[in-house]
Amino acid sequence: MRVLIAAAIAAFGLTTTAAHADLRYYVDQDVLRKNHSTTLLDRAMRDIGRNPTGWSHRWCGRQMAMWVGQGPNLAREWAHYGKATTARPGAIGVMNRHVGIVKEVKGGRVILVSGNHAGKSGNRKVGIGSYPMGRFIAFREP
Repeated sequence: MRVLIAAAIAAFGLTTTAAHADLRYYVDQDVLRKNHSTTLLDRAMRDIGRNPTGWSHRWCGRQMAMWVGQGPNLAREWAHYGKATTARPGAIGVMNRHVGIVKEVKGGRVILVSGNHAGKSGNRKVGIGSYPMGRFIAFREP
């Protein structure tokens, strides 16, 4: 497992800072640009069916931090990230215990791409889910 984490750190240019103690996560922005990751939704869609974090539980916030390039590991804390926006493709959708990127809005439901979604507990992957609009506490953008 340590080898996989070390490989991920090298591949994604992950770094730690003094803020690491506050459970924050940072990615080298140059690495994101070199990977031609033009939008958050593009980055999220590339990870469907995988778990790039290596975590086994409660990792949707961590995954969001990897897509954005920095941010909190806890889902609810994303409600304070960036600036407020509406439910629209590419926005960060925040629920009390889950966070992801809005893929689309259909009627009163939000289609969300998120980490820790699909699969059995302890072995979940990035997936796509449909949630009622009323479950969301915030929609944010960088």
